[in-house]
Amino acid sequence: MSEVVRLTLVSHAMTDAMAAGRFPTDEPLNSVGHRQVDASIDLGVTERAYCGPEKRTRQTAELLGLQASIDQQAGRSGLRPLARRCARRRAARRPRRSG
Repeated sequence: MSEVVRLTLVSHAMTDAMAAGRFPTDEPLNSVGHRQVDASIDLGVTERAYCGPEKRTRQTAELLGLQASIDQQAGRSGLRPLARRCARRRAARRPRRSG
């Protein structure tokens, strides 16, 4: 039997750099960003949550009520490394079949 995995990707909320069409540095959410995100948004059951180390990603996770682990590589190297890590963790939890 195959296991169904739900992966939900959430982008960080608005920052001043985004509003100006610039690439942000490590900046916080602006007032629009704070209004965009709140804990009333229902992401469903969340077994694990990860966010990048940037202030805007940590703030977004906190406003969503997530206890996110900071992943230093999140957003920098694409989703493949994260998907591989999740697959390894699932495989490690699966009971081994005998014989």
